[in-house]
Amino acid sequence: MSEVQNATPSIDFENDSEVGLFNENIKAASTPTSNQLDDEFSLSQSADAEKQYITFTINEEEYGTPILTVQEIRGWMKTTPLPNTPDYVRGVTNLRGNIVPVFDLRTRFNGEHTQITERHVVIMVEIEGRIVGLLVDAISDILTIDEKQIQPPPTANLTIDTQYLSGLVTSGERMVALINIDKLFDPKILNSIQENAA
Repeated sequence: MSEVQNATPSIDFENDSEVGLFNENIKAASTPTSNQLDDEFSLSQSADAEKQYITFTINEEEYGTPILTVQEIRGWMKTTPLPNTPDYVRGVTNLRGNIVPVFDLRTRFNGEHTQITERHVVIMVEIEGRIVGLLVDAISDILTIDEKQIQPPPTANLTIDTQYLSGLVTSGERMVALINIDKLFDPKILNSIQENAA
């Protein structure tokens, strides 16, 4: 994926209002209107195959996750470390009264620990019925992708284990790796974190 790194855009959030506006865009993209629901009955199968993804960068490589899994985007927030957890677990944070674990995707993918800056963001997603935070370098875009465009991940030349990927897609000059969010974390780890944080 290194040949397309320079073509990867990123969104810099200057303040909380910009983050809030982007979250409103996420809600609008993932929540159909009544007209859209009516239109669904007349869509062809090819149109139904289109899905929206939020794309983000880690170590200058671009990844995507279905927008329907995303709850909101937040700037980096302080976390409380937990004992006896994998190194990719940055800790837990309080999100409106809920204890949410935050995972460092850079560490999960290639073992490197993210050096936090004010530009880093946390994507709140739903995994196995739980809300968890994914620490990433930056948000790139919201893409509409036809599933026919998705290619299986190669067995070589990737910096992460292909078990974490559902496929690859090309958008212009960019190569985006689509993550299989349900494969990222062992449910036993999620249960253990929940018990430790209780």
